[in-house]
Amino acid sequence: MSISECLADVVFVIDESGSIRDSNVAGQRDNYDLLKDFTVGVISQLRANVDNRNINIGAIRFSDTARVEFDLNDYFGFDAITRQIQGFPFTGGNTNTTGGLRAARTLILNTNGDRDNARYPNKIVLITDGYATREQAILEVEANTVKSQGTVIIGVGVTRNINVQNLERVTSGSRNIFTANDFMTLNSITSNVASAICPTS
Repeated sequence: MSISECLADVVFVIDESGSIRDSNVAGQRDNYDLLKDFTVGVISQLRANVDNRNINIGAIRFSDTARVEFDLNDYFGFDAITRQIQGFPFTGGNTNTTGGLRAARTLILNTNGDRDNARYPNKIVLITDGYATREQAILEVEANTVKSQGTVIIGVGVTRNINVQNLERVTSGSRNIFTANDFMTLNSITSNVASAICPTS
């Protein structure tokens, strides 16, 4: 896939709840490593735009709580961003999707690193393997707040435990929902997710 010039500020909101490794398959690579590889794979599809800073990238990990791993203006270029993502440790815990989206909205997308939204649209790539187990009652409220500020939420659901109805309510329409049956097949949707970040039409 070849993506021409694309301007965006993109935050990856990455699930690191315990169920990620609960579904590890003996003899296969660790699911969390596969998830990180998938994230890097999406960014690699956008590499030219990442390297010339048409696209800046931030990252959040979430389980019981959410934590900012790096801001939009902390690391520039594919290689530097990849090193950070591949170094993410695994924490485990519950699934606080609401907290992940809230952290993206309040700690990254409304800070000095967030560029002019008219020129650099805000995108969130939410990657999760299940359904919210903490703050689930206000998940849709938080997602709607994010979207009301003009941010596009792209949802990536992996494993058959995904609550597709929840993803539909949280994301910015069906064209921004992508699923994989397991972590080993995540790479099959890499190009589709990259195209959602940088639509060609």
